[in-house]
Amino acid sequence: MADKLKSRGFVQEWMKSAELIQADMIKKLGYSKAKAFAVWHGDQRLNEDILEEIAALVNARPYEILLHPDQAYRLRRLEAVVADAIRPVEVDPEPVSSPARLDRKVG
Repeated sequence: MADKLKSRGFVQEWMKSAELIQADMIKKLGYSKAKAFAVWHGDQRLNEDILEEIAALVNARPYEILLHPDQAYRLRRLEAVVADAIRPVEVDPEPVSSPARLDRKVG
């Protein structure tokens, strides 16, 4: 039972987060009432086409539809932090002058 639930994704949660309802799948995606009902209630397997259509509708990545929106948003924030951390730092082409050194005699 848990496997069935996970394989059907989080369509309702994504639609709600985008302030959309089941009827929007009919209007905006051209789904029949039966298909919209099946996708909404998890009776329809989510193939690549359906994932891409739902994702475009709710401004998500296709794989994110398989995650709860809260989890997907956390992953997006983590990706942004990592991307910022690994972004190359621009190096000034002018060498930085080092402080004057005292010449010491060794010896």
